Amino acid sequence: MAEDIPCLRDSIIRRPEGGGLRSCVLSEDALIQGIMFKAGSVVGFDEAGRLWRCNLSADTCINCIPCAAKSEIEFSSEGKLLVCTVAGEIKVQGIPVMPGTLLLFHENGTLFKCDIQKGMSINGFPVEEATDICFFDDRRPSAFVLAEDVVIAGVPCAGRSRVWLHKNGAVRACTSASDFDGNGLSRKKGELLVFDEEGNPVGYGLGYG
Repeated sequence: MAEDIPCLRDSIIRRPEGGGLRSCVLSEDALIQGIMFKAGSVVGFDEAGRLWRCNLSADTCINCIPCAAKSEIEFSSEGKLLVCTVAGEIKVQGIPVMPGTLLLFHENGTLFKCDIQKGMSINGFPVEEATDICFFDDRRPSAFVLAEDVVIAGVPCAGRSRVWLHKNGAVRACTSASDFDGNGLSRKKGELLVFDEEGNPVGYGLGYG
């Protein structure tokens, strides 16, 4: 499949021991797996000859998303878009994303991470504009910046600060909007609150993304 790609001869990289095409620079516009790539784009393939990564020479529409020139694109083994930098204003799965933002997707095609263009309510949470938001693969938010103070399941989380959620919807971590004394945890306003999935307090030093 990848052997029919029009490549600049000096750009061709093959897999070792007579393997197939690994990557090349397109010598002309080419339709590859339903996507029209412009000449000069760098296209890369996995061992099965499927699109894996590319670098665009011009803005290109991929899976109905305008991906920016000179940006890295990555696909799943099933051909679904995993990574793309947005070329313009667009809504992705109902979320208005900022031009130039890096989009990340889960393997199942749902949005994983983006920069939200305007403040809005997502699953009942007021999300601050021009901040990044992350989602679980079922499209529920997993990490975001609150636009205002919100009490989530009894936990006072501060506005203009980041909140992390467990997949069951419980608070994983947030900055306390007020003095907090509950569930065996005592913290002052502005301190980090960290909980496990059952709502039990845990120690500091955990990593969040």
